[in-house]
Amino acid sequence: RRPDAWLRFTYCPPPSRGAKATSARANRRGDGERAVAALVASVERLKRRRDAAMEQETASLGQVDHLRSVIARVDQEYQVVVAMVEDIEAQLERIQVQRNIPPLALPPSQIKKGLPGRLQVVKYLMHKLEDEIDATEKKHKQSTTKLIEMEFYSKLHLNPLAEQ
Repeated sequence: RRPDAWLRFTYCPPPSRGAKATSARANRRGDGERAVAALVASVERLKRRRDAAMEQETASLGQVDHLRSVIARVDQEYQVVVAMVEDIEAQLERIQVQRNIPPLALPPSQIKKGLPGRLQVVKYLMHKLEDEIDATEKKHKQSTTKLIEMEFYSKLHLNPLAEQ
């Protein structure tokens, strides 16, 4: 595993059968073959680890792409909700001006910042506007009833002889 261990081996073929090996070489016969086998095994392990790391990287990149698309979709939906809230606020202001309804805003202490706070304000304004419209419709019905009653009595007083 350390380079100096590999450098001690003899990397030459064993002597031919007829030649005599020196005593120093006799002990290390075949070191080159073992070293090459160890190198091959080490390279094989490294290749397996590299392949596993590449598979993990590919899976991680797929997850990153998926999360990016989710974030983009959530951001797009957030922008749509913000646009809708702004549109509702503008419509409420327009209705207040057209119908001469007093301002319906929340007290400043109850207004929260951000989209949830704006949605809470819109919900409150919608309920207040609904109450104002109900009150206006009730007044309109009372006025219509009063008008019909007055028309009836005016016809009755104008033609008292017509019925006799």
